[in-house]
Amino acid sequence: MMMAILLVFLALPVLYCLGTFAFAGLLGSGGRRFLNLAGVRAVVREVWFQYQVWAMLPVDLCRSRWSEEPEAPGPIVILIPGFTDTDFIFSRLRRALSRAGCGYITYRYNTFRYDPDHEAPRLGRLIEDVLASYPGRRVVLAGHSLGGLLARHCLGLDPRYRRLPLVAMAVPHTGTKMARLAFVGGVRQAGPGSPWLKSLTGEAPPLLLNIRTEHDNLVVPPVGMGLPVIRDVVIASGWGHNSLMWCAEAIDAAVDWILEGEDDQGYAPQV
Repeated sequence: MMMAILLVFLALPVLYCLGTFAFAGLLGSGGRRFLNLAGVRAVVREVWFQYQVWAMLPVDLCRSRWSEEPEAPGPIVILIPGFTDTDFIFSRLRRALSRAGCGYITYRYNTFRYDPDHEAPRLGRLIEDVLASYPGRRVVLAGHSLGGLLARHCLGLDPRYRRLPLVAMAVPHTGTKMARLAFVGGVRQAGPGSPWLKSLTGEAPPLLLNIRTEHDNLVVPPVGMGLPVIRDVVIASGWGHNSLMWCAEAIDAAVDWILEGEDDQGYAPQV
């Protein structure tokens, strides 16, 4: 019995990654981008990353609150995970933020009941609490995948949030066909052409850093990660949709951009 469980544990991350990369390659209008050394490297990194995610999953799900360290003197970054992401996915970014003197708070939602119309106001209340508890501190949002879409939805709810900086990492801004396979209705709204997604496809937030990978295995087609923004970082060194969160180039770009904005005084809406 234990051997069967172990085999399932070892097989599922591999099957998941191979399946999503194959789907992205065949239906994502650009499969040849995976047929090179960087593409193979992306698959290997994504598989290795998924093993660690699975190992940490019971620990993260048993915690009522995820990682927080808001007392650092620099900006406070609200980290917003994607669908099925857990606290673990931001571990390297959190360490980089701490080294840079930035604080952070990791937002948590219930994956199995995800609904953007419910979660965006909750995220808004967290932003309100942070702004009220740390007046004068710079507040930045950082979202991975669906978390970036949730952040954009939240920014559109209140004009006071319009100039809150947002780091969007592997975010399907104009949708992904993969969302149609999700087991939660709220996530399926991230499919191309959904009414909810259309409401987000207007003007991008003015302070937005978009970070994406050429070898994304969950955003199909890959143009879904594009936005007409000034700061667009494309990682070509072989990282997948989730493993991008461990890419040093992506993390450095995010932290550097957050620190560059320290002199921008337009970030602090009045509460």
